[in-house]
Amino acid sequence: MLQHGLPKNVKDAIEIMVAHLDDFIFIKKGYSFCKHLVPFSIAALLLLILSIPEDNLLLGLVDLLQKPNWIWLPAGLLTVVAIVIYVVNIRVQVHQAYLWTDGDCRRTITTSVTYMVLCTLMAYGVLKSASSQTTTLGDIWGCLLLAVLSLTGIGWPVPGSWVESMGIKSPNYKEGRFSADELEGILEDVREKPYAEEKDVKRFLEASKNLYSSIKKNLELEPEWAKDKLSTASGALRTLIEQVDEQFATDNWLEVEDFAAACKCQKYSQYPEFITALRTLSDYWCEWQCQESKGGS
Repeated sequence: MLQHGLPKNVKDAIEIMVAHLDDFIFIKKGYSFCKHLVPFSIAALLLLILSIPEDNLLLGLVDLLQKPNWIWLPAGLLTVVAIVIYVVNIRVQVHQAYLWTDGDCRRTITTSVTYMVLCTLMAYGVLKSASSQTTTLGDIWGCLLLAVLSLTGIGWPVPGSWVESMGIKSPNYKEGRFSADELEGILEDVREKPYAEEKDVKRFLEASKNLYSSIKKNLELEPEWAKDKLSTASGALRTLIEQVDEQFATDNWLEVEDFAAACKCQKYSQYPEFITALRTLSDYWCEWQCQESKGGS
């Protein structure tokens, strides 16, 4: 059976490969690729085809960096600052695009380095098309500086707004991450108490609903291979919300007080669905684990 022109087993294999690759580099339906590499590639290709003009920024940078002189100091500072700005930019995009924090640092570094290297190579290709001279440090440095400046929006014009206008969007889990952190704090507070209070139940319910809403809102923007994990978390959150509404009514102080025991994964026979859902979510947010789970019992 064919799906989208490919046999199902081939399509599944490709999705698995992309999913593993996504653990190291920000992909998400090609959003970052289209946002960063495609515009730079078009600019490089145009110069390659039409020939690079003498007043182009690339030639100017290379000329300035060919020989050691005082310009190396500000140029070096500019290179470092531009790289830092670009890495921070990628970090922000990665934080928004992924709900879970594991892999943030890895994806940020790998994505930044990959795009900087590829854009530097493209700039070098354009430079060599205009000059057949032996490669120097100034050539490489000039290409790197131009690549980083362009990726930060200063060098070659590389407009990225067309990506969103074509419907290529990246998920934004900023609110979801905040809600997950809030739930972690609520669970820590409640588990330190012998009995829960009405405000604890209300805060927990509000944060859970916000997290659930964030996942549901962004789920349609996710590639198919990324949806299973999010769908499982979404289902467990829905169960958690329903159980809080049913089992811990804020107008019943006995039920409210028992909320602390449930959050500690105690009284399983009384609150099996709530505790099971909480344990399922603890697989994705290890900070939510009950003390008994952390201890391995």
